[in-house]
Amino acid sequence: LTPTCACRARDTVRRAGEYHERVARLENRALTPDEQLKVLSRIWGNDRDGYVFLPWIAGTARDSAARRKNYHEGRAYRWPREKGAILDHLKSHEGDDLYFAPSLFNGKRRIEEQAEAERALWADLDPVNPRGLGNRRPTIAWESSPGRYQGVWLLSTMRQGASWAGKENHRLTVEIGADPSGWDTTQLLRVPGRPNFKPDYRSGDDPAPGRLLWLDGPRYTWSDFDDLPEVGRACDGEIVDLGRIVDHQDADIGALNLGQFGLVLGEPPGQQRVHF
Repeated sequence: LTPTCACRARDTVRRAGEYHERVARLENRALTPDEQLKVLSRIWGNDRDGYVFLPWIAGTARDSAARRKNYHEGRAYRWPREKGAILDHLKSHEGDDLYFAPSLFNGKRRIEEQAEAERALWADLDPVNPRGLGNRRPTIAWESSPGRYQGVWLLSTMRQGASWAGKENHRLTVEIGADPSGWDTTQLLRVPGRPNFKPDYRSGDDPAPGRLLWLDGPRYTWSDFDDLPEVGRACDGEIVDLGRIVDHQDADIGALNLGQFGLVLGEPPGQQRVHF
């Protein structure tokens, strides 16, 4: 190597080392709002443009009925233009359960029809420990409460419809045994590194701790998921038993995540008619 090339190589190695040190400092602990935004930035991508959503449930809600009543969809934020407003939102809701949609949208409604092409897959893992997923290890994983997990798999390129019924996100969810309601385009996950105020997980008045597990897992290509098992999808007008589907740690917001079924939330619980 010439002296110039050798200097550049050393500089590249130094920058890579500094990056991994910064990442390591975030792992295996709760995160500040600034650090939460760094994780969200990695999921949404600083090079992308669209609308993002960060709904919340009041941390003071003490049962499922109160949590439903205190659910707030909130407004759409233009990403990355409104990054400062998003940070303010994260800070102002430190005492609440705050969620985010991994998808970006081209309009101000969190609906499948306005979803942008996707560069990530995601799963509400529940008790499935991401450390045991082998070659399906998420790029980013976090513990949403002790023994409950969520994860995101980042891709090198974008693809439209990866979260549609029967597509990659659905197939990944089935293969790894994650929550069956957690694969749709409008899905909400907990913001990584935040406490969990759900009554079932509280210790007295204290919320359950949440923590980021890792931030630098593998970055995937779409071909890495070609071997996922094929899955069926419901047909128009089919009756779906929501008592079976919405059975996870956030069952009180689970119905809000079932965008893949096009459900009318005003119908009685237990069964709802599918409208694709």
